[in-house]
Amino acid sequence: YIYLTVFGFNMINGVLTLPGIAALILGVGMAVDANIILYERLKDELRIGRSIKKAYKKAAQSSIWTILDANITTMIAGLVLFAFGTSSVKGFATMLILSIVMSFVTAVFLT
Repeated sequence: YIYLTVFGFNMINGVLTLPGIAALILGVGMAVDANIILYERLKDELRIGRSIKKAYKKAAQSSIWTILDANITTMIAGLVLFAFGTSSVKGFATMLILSIVMSFVTAVFLT
């Protein structure tokens, strides 16, 4: 996740500043939260007695909406910060938006 986010930030020629690092840390927290949600739902499905494959599929289906909701809410905040912020706030918002996108991609498609 971190490598993908920093690589993406480098691809858009972003400069990693202190606000950018803060946004990266926030993104890491959101990525951890998404994985915790997914694995807790997976444990619940396994306790019911489903096979690992069926339990993962059911856990992914039920947790994607929670993860998507959290990411969209934070994405809206990042877009508002980018639209109305100063240059350092725009740097924070850019890294935050990129972190959110990478967090969602890794949590849903690569986990």
